[in-house]
Amino acid sequence: MKKILFFIFLSFVSVNVVNADCTDYEDVANKIEYSVFNIYNTDQTVNRIMIDKISEDMYLKVRNSYNSDEDTYTYSDSNEGLVFIDSKTVARKINYEIRVYTNDASCKNTVLRTIKVTTPKYNHYVTSDLCVGHYEDVKLCHPFYNVGEMTLDEFNKQVTEEIAKIDNSNLTFWDYVLKYLPFVLIPVILISIIYIVRIILLKRRKKQYV
Repeated sequence: MKKILFFIFLSFVSVNVVNADCTDYEDVANKIEYSVFNIYNTDQTVNRIMIDKISEDMYLKVRNSYNSDEDTYTYSDSNEGLVFIDSKTVARKINYEIRVYTNDASCKNTVLRTIKVTTPKYNHYVTSDLCVGHYEDVKLCHPFYNVGEMTLDEFNKQVTEEIAKIDNSNLTFWDYVLKYLPFVLIPVILISIIYIVRIILLKRRKKQYV
């Protein structure tokens, strides 16, 4: 009975030691930084995940919702701890699960940290002529803006409204005067002409009766 209790005690101590060692690695794993950025130009269109501050004794296992692949990235695959992961496709939104491990035998197969990242779907309406010159200032024209189930007609309508707001916000006082002056002058001129004609007619009638 004493031997059994002694064995259980030793097992408990050994587990605590392993967990203590893994805690140190978890602290390092928690310092890993990540971000997602989009590349859109004439040469390529891609979502890219950036993982930074991977230590030399760590590696990553990456799964995604696009297919059943599991990719592994080690420190040797990085640029001094910086790893870039290109999206499998931009035709749909993809969820990525990035698990961090260490090569240390004391923490073998222990997940030190799990990072979950989502890359956006490509905005297929971005090729609309309305978006030319407005990729930055009109959010709907961003190459990776989520348009959801929006139809092309709805997209064009909203983009046109956004562009009009931007154009109006950039107008100076004199721009407003020049833009809206015709709408004020034309009615005034028409009304003035009507009154002048009436006055002339009234004067002619008076002359006829004199």
